[in-house]
Amino acid sequence: SAPEWSPDGKYLLVRCSKSISMFEAINKHYLIDVENKTFGEIDYGITEDESKYISSSIRWVPSGDKIYFAVSKRGGPGNYGGTIVICNPDGTDLRAIGFPNITTLSRVIENLGGGRMYRNLKFSPDCNKVAFEYEGPENSPYGNLWIENIDGTNSFEFRSKSDDLIWYNLKWYNSTIIFFSTRNGYVMVTDDYGNSIQGLGPNNNNEKYGRFTLSPDKQKMTLHSISENYTYYNYISNIDGSNLIESEIGSWQPNGSLMLLDQNGSLFILEGKEHSKRLLYEGNATQPKWFPDGNKILFIKNENKIYSIDVNGTNLSFITDIGLTSHHVWITYKWEQISISPSGDMIVFTSALNPSTDELIDMEPSIEELDYIAAPLFIINSNGTNLTQLTPALKRKHDFFGEWGPDEKMFTASFIHFSKDGNDHGGTYLFSLDGTNFTDGWKEMPVSHIIGNDNLVQVNRTDQLNENPVSDETTSNETENKQSPSFLSLQFISCLVGVWLLQKRQRLHDDK
Repeated sequence: SAPEWSPDGKYLLVRCSKSISMFEAINKHYLIDVENKTFGEIDYGITEDESKYISSSIRWVPSGDKIYFAVSKRGGPGNYGGTIVICNPDGTDLRAIGFPNITTLSRVIENLGGGRMYRNLKFSPDCNKVAFEYEGPENSPYGNLWIENIDGTNSFEFRSKSDDLIWYNLKWYNSTIIFFSTRNGYVMVTDDYGNSIQGLGPNNNNEKYGRFTLSPDKQKMTLHSISENYTYYNYISNIDGSNLIESEIGSWQPNGSLMLLDQNGSLFILEGKEHSKRLLYEGNATQPKWFPDGNKILFIKNENKIYSIDVNGTNLSFITDIGLTSHHVWITYKWEQISISPSGDMIVFTSALNPSTDELIDMEPSIEELDYIAAPLFIINSNGTNLTQLTPALKRKHDFFGEWGPDEKMFTASFIHFSKDGNDHGGTYLFSLDGTNFTDGWKEMPVSHIIGNDNLVQVNRTDQLNENPVSDETTSNETENKQSPSFLSLQFISCLVGVWLLQKRQRLHDDK
C-alpha cells in the first residue's frame, strides 16, 4: 500500500503489512527499481515485533536522497510517544527527531514513551532544514516549535507555548521565511530564526485567523477565520495582506495565483491583484480540476461527459462520455475519479458500467447498488482520441488510480471489491502504458545493491555503533534475530502481476 515514486521517477517506496491484531501489524518497507525489475526490503535492523511501531506512511524527502517515516507507541498517560525517522533509502545514516545520540531504529523504539511527541515535520524548500513540533508532559497540550538542520545539528526552539502557536499551519515561504498561525488569531511571518517580519490580523476584532494557504507562486494567500459566535469566513489577499476581500475559496492554479471557483455548477476565475471574478463556464459543471500547466481546466458536464476549456474561456472541447460512479465511494475512500498526467496529454478515469450489458451507468448508483455495477479504469488522450479500457469490467469491483510515474510510462492503481461479507481492499498494482511485461524477471536483493550504496557503512545495526543513548536502557537482544517473513515477498510479487493493457474500446463522441 501507499506507494510513492522518488522525485526522479527511478524508484518506488512501498509499505507491506500483515495484521496481527485489531491495532497492530507487522510492517515492512520496500524499495523497488522498476526499470531493472529489482526490489528489496529496507533493512532498519529491527525485529519483526518491533516493526509494529512503524507507521503506515513512508515518504521521500523532497530532495529525493533520503526517506522519512513515523514511529510511535500507544499507551496511557505518560506511556505513549512518537517521532520521525530520517535515513538513506537503504536504511543507513539513520537519525530520529528528538534523539540526537541514538542512531539505530531499535534504540529509538526502545526509548519512545514518557508522553513525548515529535511530529508535523516540514522541510524547507532547499531541504537543508526541518521544522517540527515537540509536545511533552511539561508543555501539553500545546507543543513547542523547533527548527534544526536536516542532519540534526543547530537545533533551537523557534516558538514556544507562550506564543499560543497553532503548529499545524506552518508553511515555508522560501528557505529563510516562514508563515504560521497563532492561537490568538494572527498569521505571523518570520525568518527561520524566529525574528518577526510581519503580522497579519483580521480587520474585524471579533474574528481570529486559523488556517491559511499560499498560492504556488507565493503571490497570494487565502485566510480562514472564525468569529466569537462561531461563524466562519473565507478571504483572499495578496501575499502582504493587501486587497483583502471575502470570497469563496477554490483551487489554486498549479504554477500561479489564479483561483478556480465552482459555484453551483458554474466555473469562475479569480485573477489580478484585485481578485476580480470572471465567469469561465456557466452551467452544470462538476469535479473541475486544473491541467498541470495551469492553462486549461477539466470538468464533467451533465455528470456524464468530460470536457476541457482554456483558462481564457476559449476552446471548449468534449473529450469522452463517463459512467456515473457512486459519490459515496470517493468521499469514503478519498480517491479521485479522474487524474490528468503530469504533461497534461493523458487522462485516466474510473467509469461505471453495467457488467451484463457493458453499457455506461447514466444514473449515480446508491450504496446498495454498488454490488451490481463494475467500475474499471480507462485512459484517453486529452484531445479525445485513443480511448482504451485498462482493467476488466468485473461485477462489484471498483478500480482506482494511484500515482503517475514521472515519465508517464506507468502508474500505480488499486481497487475495492464490494461484497456482503465485507469490502476487500486490493493491493497496489503497477500499470505499463508502453507494453512492458512486469510479470516476469523480478529479483530480490539488498536495497544497498539496488541504489549502488555498497560502500557505505551500515550505521543502523547495533553491533556497529558506539551510542550515547538518552536513557540508561539497554539495547534489546531481539535486534540480532531480525526476520524477513516470506509472506511479504510473495505479497509484493502478487501486486506486480496485476498488470493489464486490454483491448481498445471506442465510444461515440457525439455530444447529445
